[in-house]
Amino acid sequence: MQSVTDDELKRLLQEHTVENRRHFDESVAENRRLFEESMADTRHLFVTTTERLRHEIQLVAESVTGVRETLSREAADIREELRRTAAETQAMIPR
Repeated sequence: MQSVTDDELKRLLQEHTVENRRHFDESVAENRRLFEESMADTRHLFVTTTERLRHEIQLVAESVTGVRETLSREAADIREELRRTAAETQAMIPR
């Protein structure tokens, strides 16, 4: 077994420390890049989904408006029919 002097040991530790720091910095940079890429993808997905939902909500709102208008016309027609038949019925009753 070969013995290592204090100076050699310090040098080896410094080399390993520098190498470990370089790997750490590279890992941090890669993780940051992946995080930013993921955030961009998430943001795009959110915007796309929001736009699609807005469109679908607009379609539902337009449908509700159409149904409301149809029901209003139908209710008016029913009221007019009731008035007409009530008047006809009243006209048949002798006074």
